[in-house]
Amino acid sequence: MFFYAAALCLTAVGFTACTAEDEAFPAATVSITEEEVAMTAEGGPISFNLTAPTNAAFSVQTPEWIEFNENATVTRGVNTANTFNFEVAPAESCQERTGVIRIVTNNGLQDSLVVVQDGIELAVDITEVGAPNTGGELTVALTAAPGYTVSCPAWITMNENPAETHVGVQTANITFTIAQNTGATVREGEIVITCGDACGQEVKIAVSQQRGIDLSKMVNYAGQLSSLYEPTTYDTTFGLVWDANDETAVTVCNFEPWALSAGASVEIGMNFVQAQYLPDYNVIAIPLASPLNISASGYDLYAGGLNTVTLEETSEFDHIYLWLNEDKTTITITNAICTMAFQGGDFVGIWDAYAGGAVFTKVTE
Repeated sequence: MFFYAAALCLTAVGFTACTAEDEAFPAATVSITEEEVAMTAEGGPISFNLTAPTNAAFSVQTPEWIEFNENATVTRGVNTANTFNFEVAPAESCQERTGVIRIVTNNGLQDSLVVVQDGIELAVDITEVGAPNTGGELTVALTAAPGYTVSCPAWITMNENPAETHVGVQTANITFTIAQNTGATVREGEIVITCGDACGQEVKIAVSQQRGIDLSKMVNYAGQLSSLYEPTTYDTTFGLVWDANDETAVTVCNFEPWALSAGASVEIGMNFVQAQYLPDYNVIAIPLASPLNISASGYDLYAGGLNTVTLEETSEFDHIYLWLNEDKTTITITNAICTMAFQGGDFVGIWDAYAGGAVFTKVTE
């Protein structure tokens, strides 16, 4: 509550508090130029002009979610109009709320401004997602009030705590991890987000994931990779699963090297990398930064190219290339590759690099 110096002569509409000896001064008023203002859920500044008598003692009354700017310049003469500035806080609920700003003098003169603020409307930036069978991370921009709830299928996991993502904010990114689909059919599910208030708002994100990989169709290749950091050669294998319905789609499985330099080791597990087969060149293009495996220390390993091979009449560069012979019995990795470690999205460093020219031979159908 804020007070200013003592009143002289105060009037309100319909009555007067002046005497004959005050006639040298115009009639005093307390007058706000607006009656009501609408605010969005995001909040923000509002202002109005106030006409008030010289040296009138008055208070500014606001609800907790509207802050009076005490630093506003107030230089009043007799019935001088001044701009009063306020800041409306972001909404905290999906319910609309109404507050009143009042200017009250010590003689009872007053005027008010009604502020009506929208509630937070539950919303997401995407409502449908097509996920590869390899799974991965889904990022959603969510507008919500604190206290929302989320339900997911068993193969989708929210990575954050809903109780912590929207405290003091209205729109924030939330992430989900979609697990690999190793089944033979497409799987579908919904992420359902519900407002925690009584307004009953709900949004859904439909997730459709490609059918899983038929591991019985995997064609395995074996070969060696030579480290560029130390005089070591690693025996390694990987497999290819060709899409039965699309000759340009192929999944690279168990793409290694598993061994790392400096004595580090990793857990060997099945990994799936979506790749593209370019039949005009008889080559498989694996995007850089494709996840290879998870190390024992919790690092995600990603493949990076130390150099690239430019193909004629195609924009498929910045990849790791697997060059096949005519009958697809051998595969050559022509460009050098490296493995890089990330943890929590932060780059840690290059763990090892491997020379190009490595040849892999088919060992099973």
